[in-house]
Amino acid sequence: MIAKTYTLKTAKAGKKKNKEFLCEQFNLDPKKPLFTFIGRLVGEKGPTYCRRFAASL
Repeated sequence: MIAKTYTLKTAKAGKKKNKEFLCEQFNLDPKKPLFTFIGRLVGEKGPTYCRRFAASL
């Protein structure tokens, strides 16, 4: 789900547009950090650390 492609020169604006799009699509607060976890949710990959980190925000 990339709404706006960007280059090195336009990265800041492009990332902002993509975050705005994702926040609108999923009803998220755009003022909060947005991060992804690409991987399997198995113990060896550390999903409990992700959950703890997200809860601390």
